[in-house]
Amino acid sequence: MALSSDRLVRCLDVLTEAATAHEIADFAQQVVPNLLTVVPGDSAAYCEFLPADGRPGHVLVSVGESVTDGMYECLITHQGDDPWMRHARHTGDLTVRRWSDHTTRRALDDNPLYHGLYRPVHTRYGLAIPLEWTTTHVRALFIGRTTSDFSDDDRGAAELLRPRLAKLAARLIHSQREKTSGTTPSEATLTALCRPNSNIRGEIPENADDQKLLTSRQHEVAELLSRGLANKQIATELRISPRTVKKHVEAIFRSLDVYNRVTAAQRYRQLRSD
Repeated sequence: MALSSDRLVRCLDVLTEAATAHEIADFAQQVVPNLLTVVPGDSAAYCEFLPADGRPGHVLVSVGESVTDGMYECLITHQGDDPWMRHARHTGDLTVRRWSDHTTRRALDDNPLYHGLYRPVHTRYGLAIPLEWTTTHVRALFIGRTTSDFSDDDRGAAELLRPRLAKLAARLIHSQREKTSGTTPSEATLTALCRPNSNIRGEIPENADDQKLLTSRQHEVAELLSRGLANKQIATELRISPRTVKKHVEAIFRSLDVYNRVTAAQRYRQLRSD
């Protein structure tokens, strides 16, 4: 399947940004919003599941909706009812899959996971991008839509990214395990980034270090923004696309709880001086 040149460029942007991550948390924060530039959707998330104890590890980064306590408990109880997880468990197939590849609309409406987690936020179509499946961890990216299913081109673009993102994530996880003497990322730095009822646009725990509100790349973008550079100038300086800069600026606004570039620059300079 041949992808358009524009979509290939967007894929390259996602991989370029992901390759700058130093920890799996940075990887998740960078990949999730950028993923929607390749495969449009109404929501996207990176999630870890821990089959050993039956609990999801962390919804690290999501864009689109808010996860309530009830939705989180539904995920704990019914994660095994996810259509793509059922398929992967029975077949070992870890390629990109749509819900519609495995289930009908009627069956999905009766699915307890869908009813408790996805239906409340009006997600009717899902695309799963598995990154890892072992006896101890399942890591995946997910994109949701409300009005139309994913096309073969959408699936093809996601499949182009999947093995490359999986390798980058595996490298970061291996490196982090070595640094923490065998402690998994879920038990270490990732815990500080998420709460069950966190806002999936990127809410940070109240006690988090302000400097860690932003990823390393977002710090670079914010630094140039604070100097008055426009998005195109930032893109040239960092050798990334203006579209990627725009996504970073949007993420910076959310993380710093501001609504314009002037306030963002002021807030960033304040963080640097603290």
